[in-house]
Amino acid sequence: MTRRLLITACSATKRPDPGLMPAIRRYNGPAFTTIRSALRILPVADHPQILILSARYGLIRADRPIPDYDQRMDATGATTIAAGVQSALRERLHRCGPYTETLIHLGAAYQPALALALANASIQRELGMCRFTDGGIGRRLGQLKRWLAGVDATA
Repeated sequence: MTRRLLITACSATKRPDPGLMPAIRRYNGPAFTTIRSALRILPVADHPQILILSARYGLIRADRPIPDYDQRMDATGATTIAAGVQSALRERLHRCGPYTETLIHLGAAYQPALALALANASIQRELGMCRFTDGGIGRRLGQLKRWLAGVDATA
């Protein structure tokens, strides 16, 4: 059985609804509209587990309720949360791993926050075949969409 994990960055565009809502619904940038659209089509059994790297909350589950907020990731913030991100990923892998494959969909500002975790050999093993989206936003979104559909994301 294929077990897939998606790690993606939060988005500056958020739904402004008051109160709390699941992160996957709160974030409303292009990656999240792509993810939600793909999840509507995919059978539930084929849904990947999704973790979101948030500038404010660190590495969180997609269903975690969060309020509307405004905080951008920068180099200092990414370095500051790196140890917490590694700890959160290690805990997630302990509970839910190992995965067959992982797609990491992060912009340059977010990558340092995950670098410490990805340098850990035991975490690398638990992530399975790990791929990264690359290129401009259009290319990266295409790779994300293909991976969600179970097609080679590197094309």
